[in-house]
Formats: sequence, structure tokens, C-alpha cells
Amino acid sequence: NDQCRQLTADFIVLEGDATLAAVEDDIRADLEAVGINVTTRMLAKDEFNEAMVSGDFNMAFSETWGPPYDPHSYAASWTTPDEAHYAALKGLPAPMTQAVLGEKISEVLTTANPSDRQQAWSEILTSLHEQAIDLPLSGKRIPAVINRQRLSSYTPGHQQFDYPVHTLQVVSGSKTITVAPGGQTGLFVGIGRLDPHSYRPNEFFANNWVYEGLVEYGAGGSIQPSLATSWAVTDTAAGGQQYTFNLRQGVQFHDGAAWNCAAAKLNFDHVLAKPLTTGDWHGWYGLPGQITDWSCPGGEYEFVVTTQDKYYPLLQELTYIRPLRMLSPTMFHGGLSSDPLTQNSCPEGWGEATLDGVTVKCAGTLGIAGTGRWKYVETKTSGAGAVTEVVFDRNVDHWALAAGDVERLRLMVYGSHEAVKAALEADELDLVVGSGVLDPADVATMRVSSSDGFEVVLTEPIQNRIVILNSNKAPTDQLVVRKTIMHAVNKAAIINKELAGLAEPVDSLFPKTAPYCDADFTPRWDYDLEKAMLLNCLIGLPTTTTTTLAPTPAPTPAPTPAPTPAPTPAPTPVPTPAPTPAPNKWQLLYSTGDFGSFTPGEDEFNEIVRQSGGNIIWRECSGCVATHQNIYMRRNDMDVYNAYQDLMVNWRGDVGFRSSFNLFSSLDDALNLQHPWQWCNGIGTGFPRDCGPVSRVDLQWNYVIRPNRYLSDNSIKFSILA
Repeated sequence: NDQCRQLTADFIVLEGDATLAAVEDDIRADLEAVGINVTTRMLAKDEFNEAMVSGDFNMAFSETWGPPYDPHSYAASWTTPDEAHYAALKGLPAPMTQAVLGEKISEVLTTANPSDRQQAWSEILTSLHEQAIDLPLSGKRIPAVINRQRLSSYTPGHQQFDYPVHTLQVVSGSKTITVAPGGQTGLFVGIGRLDPHSYRPNEFFANNWVYEGLVEYGAGGSIQPSLATSWAVTDTAAGGQQYTFNLRQGVQFHDGAAWNCAAAKLNFDHVLAKPLTTGDWHGWYGLPGQITDWSCPGGEYEFVVTTQDKYYPLLQELTYIRPLRMLSPTMFHGGLSSDPLTQNSCPEGWGEATLDGVTVKCAGTLGIAGTGRWKYVETKTSGAGAVTEVVFDRNVDHWALAAGDVERLRLMVYGSHEAVKAALEADELDLVVGSGVLDPADVATMRVSSSDGFEVVLTEPIQNRIVILNSNKAPTDQLVVRKTIMHAVNKAAIINKELAGLAEPVDSLFPKTAPYCDADFTPRWDYDLEKAMLLNCLIGLPTTTTTTLAPTPAPTPAPTPAPTPAPTPAPTPVPTPAPTPAPNKWQLLYSTGDFGSFTPGEDEFNEIVRQSGGNIIWRECSGCVATHQNIYMRRNDMDVYNAYQDLMVNWRGDVGFRSSFNLFSSLDDALNLQHPWQWCNGIGTGFPRDCGPVSRVDLQWNYVIRPNRYLSDNSIKFSILA
């Protein structure tokens, strides 16, 4: 649109995900309509991570982590450099700067009172919402497509990469089934190292099959027994808490080693070695920094963990798929006597980590053996070394028998969504589970068709797809640009087109079902093209440039002020053109910043208004959006009007709108009573609150009590037409 500010935004997208690529295309088209031209870079994983960590982006796809991570661990990760939010939050203005936000997140995690905790989370999420850092797109549901001629009784999991294939019953044929699972990048490419104490290229779902923790995450967020059958919590004199876990007896690792307190302590010793508890390693969530001691004081099956504070998410974080799942002692270098400093289970490629003079040397592990429902068997490769298939067998000695009867899993690698679909239709594939494996349109078709032989099972919406907007890189370093993006993207249309209606639009960062996240935040980040255009475009306004006369700063009109150029507007907003007023007519009431300093008190301000005899007041704001850089108010109640209180202290746009006053975008409109603004409100701040030419426009007010931290420039000027 040639009436819009022309901006360019850099959008980084992970290569290989066809769904995200299609969604990006629609977002790009929506933003072009309001003058934001998107340059997209499709990046391989390493390049994507590099750009994300360095902050070399304006926009980046992401997802909340869903249960059991939202909101506490996802929010805690914002303080670590390897997450996009770390870079994106650097531009947050005072008072809720990135540092303050991090402090508040740390504080809420040790807030014992649930009511206080709710209030603290509401403050954190409200502040972040107001800064428009995250464009919420859709609630994500995890699909499973099952060949109903072969299988039945699949029960969906409780988190993104929880694929409970142990629930499947074989209807006909072999008890060996073929599976195309969803990995972290969509299509399955392999399982990585499959060690329990590290991260990529390991796959969550495979680690979850092989390794177990003390507790597991259940339906509705419940904490269920796993390798611990029960636990008790007591407060300590130091202000923390002590957790006493009763360990499950009679459990063996896949290699025959015994599960007991010595095995539990060994795993904790390695993962929580002090140099590995920082943000560069395992410190992306709170637990490593909270646990101060772990021991086996009560025999072979009692494990005691002590925290420094009353850290409310501890049990929830012990359900995480990594890094505190249990590895067989025989798979550590040195076995049960393994030294966590010189023989640590962290991957050899990590090298060494040093903190406060203590150094950990990463030695890796000797093999793959957990206590989980599935045992790793082998990885098959092509002649070129690419993974083609990974095999798992059921752990028939697992401590909890399952209703399912599948005996072997063959995880198949496919090069495209189309290849996965073809294998399903050819009966070569029994199960597709996870997101990013099939095209959403194909999932939707299979879901509604009763004749294609497939059953589609979906989880509830468990996490939100978002686009992170970088507040530390132009042009998204400006709040008004981020808000324009929020309102310009037609989420519902994108979901219907690209996600086949398998999701719903969302308007907040976290799902409403996440703990402490059920508040309604305003303004709602809904699609509103008109509002987006008001924020970034000069729709319906004159396009000629004019020069403004500077009013004389005196209580009485000066004879003949010399015309001076208007101050140079801030580089980002495009000033709203205003007709040149006649000389000797404008009387200065108040000015700050680039307009010069003239700040009379209430009595002097109102006396200037009274002596002028005028009824049209002009506000100029160089840091406001285009529609609000020049506002003209015309009133018919000047004999009783307290201009100072109304304009500078407590604007009452909710009283007398269209009866006692109107707002206009030009002096010509105000003089001729044409094209008045259509929406106005008041109370709580200065002029003009959220009033707008067509609909609500947030955060363009001035306030004598404090500057508007949402504006890039708080230079304002009020004048009255004498």
C-alpha cells in the first residue's frame, strides 16, 4: 500500500517444515498489505539456531513447550542465550526490562502461596502481552493416524512428544508394526545419541520410550508414580524443602542392572555436577539451581532430595523427558564408581565445563539402557550412511504391564510428507504419530473419511504456535510495528487454509489450560486490518507535506511570531500532514522534548486557555503513530472546561464525546466539523487515552504524572487556536 510506511522485516524459518513454510507465505502476504515487506530465510537447523541465538531476526516461528513445561520452564528459559526469547526481549523498556522480567520469573517460582503466585504470573504475562513480543497463532494438537485394519486402542499422550504406543492392540497380522514418528524438525530422521542426560539430536519420544524418571506426568497435570512409588515433603530450617522418595523395588534396567538408590544418586551426581547447572548446560530450567543435596540415608530404596527454597514446580520438573531420566549404572564410565567430574555422562563433544574452579570433563556413555517400556535394538543405514530405520522391542519385564500387545517397532524414515502418505495408502505403514509428518490437509481428509481405512486421534490443544518478534532489532524494536503485525495477520484464514482447520486461533502466549495462564489479556491480539492500517498507514489522510508554525510560549498572544520549521519527527513514524494554520492564531499551552520546554502548572495553563477565547486545541506528538501525531479537539463547553485536568491528568473522553466535543485529524476538518473521529474512551491517563479515527488505538496518550513508556519519543505540544 503506497500510503503505508514501508518497512522490511527479516523472518527466519526452519528448513524442511512444509507447514511452517506455507504459514510463512500467508503471513508475508498479510503484512505486505500494511506496508511491511517480509524477507524470509529458510535455514538449516544449525544456521537457524545461530541466527536465533545472535538475535539476527525480526520474526521467528516458535511454540510454547506445552505441558509439563508451561509456563514456568518456558519462561525460565528466556534467560538463557540459546533461546530466541533471550535475544527478542533485550529491547524491553523500563520498568519491565529483560533483567527485571527475569528476576520476577525467578521470584514466582519460589512463591509458596498459590494466590500470590497467580498474581505474580498475571503481572509477568500482562507486561509481556502489552509489549507485543509474541504473535499468538494457533493452539497445536498432536495427531496420530492409525491403519485401522492393523491396529486399535491408541490413547493419545499428555505432552508433545509423548507417544504411548504401548497402548496399541494388533487387530490383524504381525505384532511388528511400522511407524513414522514426528521428530523435533517434523519428519523423522533418526534418534541421535539416545542418551538420557543431553539434548539434540536426541529425540524426545525415543528417550521417553527408553528412560524413566522418579515420577511421570499424568492426565490433567497430575504427578504420577514411576520409579518412585510415593514421596513426602517437609520444610527445612534453612527455608527449603526435603523430598523423601520411596523407590520402586524389583525393577531392572534393560541390561539387567538393578534399580535402587545408588543408581538414582549416580544419575543425579552426573547431571547436577555444579559446572553443568548453569544456563549454558542444564540451567535452562529451575531445578538444577534449586537442588542442593541428594542422598541415600534410609537404605537401598529411599532417596532424599533437598531444595534451597520452597520451589513449587520441583515434582513437575522431575517428570521432564530430559535431562534427569535414569541410565543404567553399567553404562557410565566407571560404573557405580564413576566420577562425575572426570567421567561425566555428558557427551564427549561438550568438552569441559568449569565453574568456580571446578571442572567437569565429558566422557559420554557406554550404551543405551533404561527401565522404560521399549528397548533400543538397532539403527539401520543406507550405503551412504543415512538412517533408514530404527528398531525397538517391547520391554516384557517392565514393572507396569500395558493393555497393548505390539512387540516390535520399526521406525521408518521418509523423505517427504507425500512419501509418508503414499506408504500409508499402500498399507506399508501402520502408524503415523506426531506433528509435521503428514500435511494437515491430508490429516483432515483422513479424519472425516470413513472409507479410507484410517483412524485419526488428536490430543487436546496442548501448546501454542507463535511468532516471536524481536524487540531489539529494527523495525520490530518499535512497539507500534509489533502491534501492527499483531493485528495484520489473519490467523483464522491461515488455520483454515494451511492447517485444514485442525487448530483454533489463540490470542495469548500460553494455552488457557496452562497453570496460572487463564487470565484475559488486553488488548486482544486479534486480526483487525483496519487497526493495523491505522497504526502504520495514512489511510484517508492528506498526502501533502506542510510546515507548522511554532506557537509563542506566553500567556497572552504575541504580535507576530516568526515561522519556524516543525521539529524533525522521529525516524520511524510518518507525521500526519496538517494544514498550515494562519499566523498569530496559535497560542502555546504546553511543550516538552524536541518541541522545547514550556510546562506551566494548572492555573497558568487554564488561564492561557481562558484568555485565548478559543475552542480548538491541537496536540502534536512526534513519537506517536501516524494517525495520532496531529489531533485537533473542538469543544462547545469552554466556559466550564478544565483543560489541564482533562488533557494532562485524567482525560474524560467517555464524557461528552460527540455532544460536548469531537476529535479530528486536521484543522480543516475541525473548522468545518467534518470527518470526526468515531471511537473514544477515557479515565486513568492523559489525552486521548485509546481514542481513534475509526476504532480503538492503544498507548498514544500523554500524561503529566509520568512519561508514556510505550512511545519511542515523548515530545508533545499543546496549542489553542486563539
